[in-house]
Amino acid sequence: MYIADLYILVTKDSAGNIVGYPKSFGSSTKQQIIAFDNLESAKRSQRFKGGTIMRVTAVEEAE
Repeated sequence: MYIADLYILVTKDSAGNIVGYPKSFGSSTKQQIIAFDNLESAKRSQRFKGGTIMRVTAVEEAE
């Protein structure tokens, strides 16, 4: 299966494991996956929300 370019922002621990996702707007909001279809948009969002940019290279159908 081909995957178009997809980038997400994640929060990682010191061992490099993904432990969460940046909060969207403000400290009282829930964490959520923020996805982008190009690297430039991901970098722009990273400046405001923090986190690490990861490129999604595989997916698995849940059902």
